[in-house]
Amino acid sequence: MRKPNIRNEPPRRKEHRRIKREVLIALSSQNYDLSRSKGTIRVKIPKKRGAPYGNKNAVGNKGGGAPIGNNNAYKHGFNSNLMYKFQMARIEELLIEHDQWSYEAVCYYREKVLNGEIRINPFKR
Repeated sequence: MRKPNIRNEPPRRKEHRRIKREVLIALSSQNYDLSRSKGTIRVKIPKKRGAPYGNKNAVGNKGGGAPIGNNNAYKHGFNSNLMYKFQMARIEELLIEHDQWSYEAVCYYREKVLNGEIRINPFKR
């Protein structure tokens, strides 16, 4: 017996499949109400979260935030220029402490800080 192709299903069928699954879960876990006067079973089905089925807006989006090296949080305010200066001062202190200070090393770490590859908390000692 062939399995149905779930990806190419119409949106209504996917929604019906989700509702059936929720009803089965509710019945198996005894989360339902019996209305004896009407002779019906009431099952509370949670609303679907997220975009509707068939929505193409988020195709290919893995989610999880900004890409590596994104400096959106560091472009404005306190984090823009002042934080960079504090970070570079701390990096130079660490290089001097370990006797590795050189102009090339400072330039190397400067590029890393500007690209967002490393972030150093300048206030942590």
